[in-house]
Amino acid sequence: MKKVAVLAATFLLASIPFMVNAQENEKKAVKETKKEVKETRKEVKETRKELKENKKDLRAAKKNQVSEFSKRQFEVDFGKNLSPVWSKTTHYDIVEFVKNGQKMVAYYNQSNLIATSMDKTFADLPSKGQKHLKSKYKDYTINSVYFIDYRGSDASEGIQFYGRELDRDNYFVELQNGKKRMIIKVDESGNIELFKLL
Repeated sequence: MKKVAVLAATFLLASIPFMVNAQENEKKAVKETKKEVKETRKEVKETRKELKENKKDLRAAKKNQVSEFSKRQFEVDFGKNLSPVWSKTTHYDIVEFVKNGQKMVAYYNQSNLIATSMDKTFADLPSKGQKHLKSKYKDYTINSVYFIDYRGSDASEGIQFYGRELDRDNYFVELQNGKKRMIIKVDESGNIELFKLL
């Protein structure tokens, strides 16, 4: 019996280092697991941040993309094979193109044609407008003349032009005298109005 007690005591004493070692290994394993969990949480947080930035970039890209509806409506309104050049502003999808030799720009809002603009000449202005411009701005050079055809019946709002809303068809004449530049609005009756100093 004494031998059994000595054997049991020896066994217990011999197993103490194994138990201590097992406890240390268990502590190490727990510590490593906690470290891995912490690293995984950090990776998840970084991945979420990247996803959030990607979504933000995607929304910005979509915001700056011309609507496919506008592109399709353009083909309905003006035809195909016109080599359109599209751009996007805050309010409009804008397309530049040439049709029958005439350079044109069309403005779309949610696929609705809001207005078109066309290059014109001084001779295209109503005669009353030509006379007023010649007398009032005789010291100015004409840089350009264009006509904006407003499609108000098809649109729920006017078109913004140099920060002002247009609600009817008008001619616009860009004049220059040295460094002075301005845009004069000429309505279809030939009345003129200073529209914008440039």
